[in-house]
Amino acid sequence: LTLLCSAFSWAQYTTYEIENVGTISVSDDMELQAGAYAEQIRGVLNILRVGANDRVVFQQKNLNTLEEDSFGTYARIIVETYYGDYATMNPNQRVTVQDLQTIGKAMKQKLQNDFSGTPIKLLSFLGTTTVKINNQLAIKSSYTRQYADNPPVRVDYYVFQNRDRTHNITLSYRIEDATQWKNKLQHSINSVKIIKR
Repeated sequence: LTLLCSAFSWAQYTTYEIENVGTISVSDDMELQAGAYAEQIRGVLNILRVGANDRVVFQQKNLNTLEEDSFGTYARIIVETYYGDYATMNPNQRVTVQDLQTIGKAMKQKLQNDFSGTPIKLLSFLGTTTVKINNQLAIKSSYTRQYADNPPVRVDYYVFQNRDRTHNITLSYRIEDATQWKNKLQHSINSVKIIKR
């Protein structure tokens, strides 16, 4: 994905326009992943079998320059786009409890498969539900995970269907740092506006 521009700033947030996706407002305590750190991450993504194309990542500030204080916490906003033959999800479409149970079961199994043979372990799967964000329906799955001996991380994963693509937005932060990141990441997801295809 190509980040077009920083549209404007107010208070402690900047709104970014992401080409072919839409806009998102991100805390000024975060930065776009770039530079030497981004190159290191590409190697990790390859090991974890995660593609790095069509992906924009925001992380805690000063991590790109590997400043020591940036390693004391962890927060991410990851925006990924996948292309395929997806049906348009009507914002008023009703998703049944059975649909959500099926999606949740599939998501949990996918996480277990993806983490198998890696340093990441799934600690708990917290469920799947639907949410409406700026009149856009999304399916949200939440779970906790742990990378090696690092502190546990809370993950909220949102899927927006948009005709021939899905936009997946992942919010994650260390559980012990919830007071620092939870509200900022919630602000970001509440700000998302997807360009309709």
